[in-house]
This record gives sequence, structure tokens and C-alpha cells, in this order.
Amino acid sequence: ILVLNESFYLFKNADVSGKNNWSLHENYSLSVIGIDAEACPRQVWLQLSKNDTPVDSKIICGWKGYYNYSKNGSLIITSRVRDVFKGFEGALVTLDNVYQYSDTMHTELMNNTSHSYQTGNLKGVNWSLHENYSLSMGGVDAKTPPRQVWLRLNKNNATVDEKVLTTIDNYTYYKNEKLIFTAYIDSIFAGVTTDMVQLKQVRQYSESGTLLMDTNEKTLVAPSPAQSEHNKGVILYNSHWNKISNNLIKSHFCGINAKDSSNNTLTNNTVSDNDYGIKLEDSSNNLLYHNNLINNTNNNAYDSGTNQWNTSTVGNYYSDYTGSDNNSDGIGDTSYQIPGERNIDYFPLMHPWEKTPLKGDLDGDSQITSTDAAIALQIAVGSLPFDDAADVSGDGRVSSLDALAILQMVT
Repeated sequence: ILVLNESFYLFKNADVSGKNNWSLHENYSLSVIGIDAEACPRQVWLQLSKNDTPVDSKIICGWKGYYNYSKNGSLIITSRVRDVFKGFEGALVTLDNVYQYSDTMHTELMNNTSHSYQTGNLKGVNWSLHENYSLSMGGVDAKTPPRQVWLRLNKNNATVDEKVLTTIDNYTYYKNEKLIFTAYIDSIFAGVTTDMVQLKQVRQYSESGTLLMDTNEKTLVAPSPAQSEHNKGVILYNSHWNKISNNLIKSHFCGINAKDSSNNTLTNNTVSDNDYGIKLEDSSNNLLYHNNLINNTNNNAYDSGTNQWNTSTVGNYYSDYTGSDNNSDGIGDTSYQIPGERNIDYFPLMHPWEKTPLKGDLDGDSQITSTDAAIALQIAVGSLPFDDAADVSGDGRVSSLDALAILQMVT
């Protein structure tokens, strides 16, 4: 096989045994040979064998394409190709609605089965949920539209569900016909060194049906597996309306670099020991605050566009800021001039900014809602383990009075 670019991915070359070879009845087996990740829709090459001898080979489009094999006019195998995913480190093909029939008796051997083929060592970013559940982002597939994200739901470190989703899809997981987790895929971002998926309307329920979490938005950010090939931390190119937050970026040529990008928010990033800290080029209307820019050799910050380096009350920390703080409010008395054009941080921080946990915020969405009060009440009755953030009274325990106090904090 001649491979001219990285768009074609071989699961195996010549040897299709092992985890990419699915053993069926009557000595049949169905194998994934490869994926064309730049076809639109993506394509998968399937090979059917009997007694280890290939009897059929087809290239099938993903997005509900069908594989069918007949012998002597009788249907032997039929299957829908549900998912075709090719990330940087791993690949996934999922078949469902699989039926197999005997090629001698014509009886049904397999009824509405599903099967997944996987390759690669996916680690991803892991988000801890309630009741020992966690959600993992296994990777992003961005070779061709639509972009896809591979999500895994785990319990006690064992995968209980996984799906390949695109923007505007809803991810849902049920157990015993009860909804456990649901989220709306709002956006998928595949940068040179950073992958991101933004979830909205995120809800988790206990296995008894109690609402455990109701979060408007959650962003999962992971270093791209390709980052070792580049010397920049986070790169935005012609990219808009993203939120880049909670990153620790160290020892690159440029920590965060935005080019021709607008309306992004950069907050709560610590960027240190790079040649350039945050560098904005030909970019506008971006908001930056609560970032720590420390010991970056050439410039902690550089901006050749028109952007806002502070909110109405607070800006960023710069290790080379030399101003004073006569009223000890943590904000420098003089502004910080951003090298490049005429951008100014009017409220530079005197000390590195640290995110202080919000007392009463039990679902981690940085706000107090009635959901937090409901979680506190479950802790109070022993349904959930103790959480210091629920002890708003500071008496070392969580009671219904703490739940009431949290409810009164709702704005």
C-alpha cells in the first residue's frame, strides 16, 4: 500500500490478528485494515475472512454506512458503521446493528450486536464526577469536518461507556434505564499544542435518580499529543470566541501565541520561563486577566493589536512590574505598559494570582446555585462523603443548616 500522507491510517500491515480482528461464528472474522481520516465522510476499510482466508473486502463510509456480505444469494453479515475516529495517538471504529446468519442453515447466529475496534494508548484528560464516575477526553479528530471528540465515561476507573461526538451532539448515558449523565457538545477545538472540548448543560444524577450536578458549562483542555513537535505552548490562529484557562505553560519559545484571533478570553494561566510569555499578533478584542507572567526572557507580554489586559477591577501579574501599592489592595498604583503597541494593563497585580476555592461551591462551577444546596443536604444525611467546602459554618461538620446557608447564598 502506498501512503502519500497521514490521512490514511493502517491498523495493521499484513497481520490483522488480535484486537483489530473480531472473531464471529462459523470461523468468520471481521477486521479493520485502515482508516481514511481525510475523506468526507471518513472511511474505514473492512475485511471479512473465513478460516483465516479473506472472502470480502470493502471501504465503507462512516456516519451510518453499512457493510453487507452475502453468499450464494443469502445474507451472511450486515452491520452499520457508527463511528470512524482517527486522533493523533489512537483510532476507533464502532459497528452496531450487527447481524450474522449461518451460511449453511441460514439461521440467525448474532442479533443486534455492537463491537468496537481500538488502537493506540489513549490517556486524555480526566474530569472527576460524583459517585466515583469520571469523564475522559480520549482525543480530538480534526483532519476533516466535522470535528469529532472521543469521550469515555468511567466508574471506579473502568470504562462503562464511550462515544464519538461532534459539535451540537448530546452525550447521554443511562444505567438500568435511568439517566446518569448528560451534556451538550458546544465546541471542539484542535490546536497545535492544545485540544479542547466545551460542554454545556452538564447534569449528573445518582443511580437512584437524585440530581448531583447541574453545571452550565465545563471546558476540558488537554495538551495535544503533537506538542513535542513544536516549541510553543498554546497557539491560536484565526481563532475566535475561545476561553483559554487553567494552563501551566513553561519552557517554550512562546507560552501563548495568538495570531489573527479575536474575542477570546485568557484567564488563570501561569506562563513562566519562556522566551515570550503571552504574545498577541494582529489580534483584537481579546480579554486577559488573572494570568501570571513570570520570568519570560524577552517579554512577559507582547501585543501588536488592540486588546484588553484587565477587567474593570483586576489585571494580570507581571514579574517585571516595578510599581508600588501604597494602599495595600494588591493592585499596583501605576499601570503596566504592554510592549508592542499602546496596550495597557491598568490594574496590574502585585502578587501572583491564586484561585481561592469558593465556599459552598460543591459542583465546581465557580458559582453558588441551588444544586450546591441539594448536594450539601445529601452530605448532611450521609448520602455523600464529607466535603470541607460544604462546611460553611466552619464547625467541622455538614448539617442541614449548612445546606440552608448555601441556599441563602444563591444569587
